[in-house]
Amino acid sequence: MKKTTLAIAALAAAALAGSAQAQVCAGYPTVDGGISLGGRIDFPDDLDSFGVEGSYNARGPLSVFGGLNVLSGEGDDSEGEDLFFAGLAFETPQIGAMLGPRASACPQVRLEYGDFDGITFLRVPVGLGLGATIATSPAGPTISPYVIPQVVFTRVSVDEVDESETEFGVRGGALLTFGQFYVGGELNFLGGDLNITGSDTAFGIRAGVRF
Repeated sequence: MKKTTLAIAALAAAALAGSAQAQVCAGYPTVDGGISLGGRIDFPDDLDSFGVEGSYNARGPLSVFGGLNVLSGEGDDSEGEDLFFAGLAFETPQIGAMLGPRASACPQVRLEYGDFDGITFLRVPVGLGLGATIATSPAGPTISPYVIPQVVFTRVSVDEVDESETEFGVRGGALLTFGQFYVGGELNFLGGDLNITGSDTAFGIRAGVRF
């Protein structure tokens, strides 16, 4: 009985140690030195949106991420338009410790760029991500909710005419991680007149693998 108790305690400690290193505040399930690769489907109004994404969590506070989303008219068989994005996050353990032993917090910045038939689209969200990882059992899956309030700077150029705006946005969701695999949902909110998708709110489904 004593050996069994010690074994369960060791598994729990290992699970919590891995959870504490996960930088879920950036919205990705990677631990220190880890990589994630995945795909996503988003559902903005009157658009189809499919994408791929990846992240790398360096051994330390820094992580980077990026990907590509393809946007097309709903039911449209024509070639979609590409929207590229990349960003970085810097974990701040002091803020995470204030939230809880398995919480993480990271200031982050992201760059989104697209060129759609002469319309140049540039968006820069800057925010603070907050997340936590909850172990459902010592050897079972983990649940990682996160929320990223952000200020979003947008610039659209059409025929050498530029329009800019600054809006408040929120990106949040949860990931269910089991072993190397993860799946989750994400909700994005962004107001303003220059939102390229035309939707203030869009829900997405994400899935992938981590190494």
